Amino acid sequence: MRFLLCCFLFLIAYVPSHAQTYGNEWIDYNQKYFKFGITENGVYRIPYQSLVDAGVPVNTVASNKYQIFGKEKEIPLKVVDNGDNLINVGDYIEFYAQ
Repeated sequence: MRFLLCCFLFLIAYVPSHAQTYGNEWIDYNQKYFKFGITENGVYRIPYQSLVDAGVPVNTVASNKYQIFGKEKEIPLKVVDNGDNLINVGDYIEFYAQ
C-alpha cells in the first residue's frame, strides 16, 4: 500500500511538471524581433517610416514574411506593399490588437 501511495504521489508531482508551457515556445531564437507598444484595443497601422526608424530591414525582408505576435499568439495582419513584395515609402502594415 505504501508503494502504491508513493507511486501515486510521484505521478502527481512528475506529470504536471512536464506538461507546463512557459509561454515562449513561439520564439525562434535564430531571427530578430522588434517590439511595438500597444496602448489600447483597436486597429493599428505601422507605416514604412516607423519600421525604418525602429531598425527593421525593410529592404531585405519580403512583405509576405512579416508576422506580428501578441499575447504569445500570431495576429492576422494586412500588408499594403503596392504589389512589389517589399515595404517602401507609402506602404504599411495594419492589424487589430488588444
